[in-house]
Amino acid sequence: LQSKRLAFILRICITSCALLYLWKILRWEEMSGIWQRLPSGILLVPPILMLCNAALHAFRVFLLLRESQSEIRYFSVLSAMLKGNFVGIFLPTGGAELAKIFWLRSIVGGAEKATSVILLARGLELIPWGGFIFFGLLTGISVYSPYLFWFGIAFVTIFWSIATVVIGVGW
Repeated sequence: LQSKRLAFILRICITSCALLYLWKILRWEEMSGIWQRLPSGILLVPPILMLCNAALHAFRVFLLLRESQSEIRYFSVLSAMLKGNFVGIFLPTGGAELAKIFWLRSIVGGAEKATSVILLARGLELIPWGGFIFFGLLTGISVYSPYLFWFGIAFVTIFWSIATVVIGVGW
């Protein structure tokens, strides 16, 4: 317990020093000029895109729940997704998904169903990612970085191997 407390204090000190250093090296007049030249609506773009992403994810989860014979409203699912996204800001990686499961379980009647639907929805997101990476490999991403090429090959190979096994088991 003592070493954890010491490590926590050390992290706070290092972060504080880094922020203080950043504060001192910033040219505030230049930053002010940059902020003044920004188009007035530019700050609305990130929240709108995040809301669209949450709405799309909620729709995917809603469709999966509807197919599993759950009588549920879309806005209830959207509310759970938005709450999960908000709480996830303050949690480590994966915390948003746990928060979504927490709020969704009360709507669908159990943590098992909520967990399986969230995992399946996240798994379905891999399909377009696999397509994007495969398209990138076909169009010559290896010209820019050989590492991207090999990571892309590894991802596509692993993804399609798992997909083949899952589809084979399902049949």
